[in-house]
Amino acid sequence: MCDPDRGCLGFETIWNANALPPISNGLHSGDAAALMCGGATVWTVLSRYGIQPRDRVGVLGIGGMGYLAIKMAAAMGYHVVAFSGSESKKADCLAFETKEYYMTSGESMEGLTTLIDF
Repeated sequence: MCDPDRGCLGFETIWNANALPPISNGLHSGDAAALMCGGATVWTVLSRYGIQPRDRVGVLGIGGMGYLAIKMAAAMGYHVVAFSGSESKKADCLAFETKEYYMTSGESMEGLTTLIDF
């Protein structure tokens, strides 16, 4: 059993196979489970709270789930705003269709530096 509202897809769950994408031969099942868990978490937020295409959606922290959030939000037509403590993530965010990118200190959102603003 699983409870997607509480988040437990990283360990195990049973789903109808027709509702899931196939796992590539080169991808370990444990890695696929982590992607499904992170993807389900991001999907829940993006689809459940009345966000409309062209609405601004902020992604704080550009890493595993942050990249998933950016890609999904952009694919859903949202105006994606990324917040990162590293300028090295800028190119990736641009490639994933981020519309705004802000540098943060990691401790505060004050004094953000705009790197991209369309």
